Amino acid sequence: MTHRTTIELDEALLEETRKVLGTSGIRETVEGAMREVTRAAKRARLADLIDSGDGFERGPDILAATRPTR
Repeated sequence: MTHRTTIELDEALLEETRKVLGTSGIRETVEGAMREVTRAAKRARLADLIDSGDGFERGPDILAATRPTR
């Protein structure tokens, strides 16, 4: 599903974002930026969950079983 809209964009910011994302069109650039923001938020939530330890078993037996052998 798409949403058609008209917005004013900062040309310098758009150009900088294009360079960072390696995109060329406005739509491709805006959608790429929205994807990156969404991914960053998901990574931050996952990092918070891992940091809290909620839902993760971290006992020494689990660590030993999952640690690679050398």
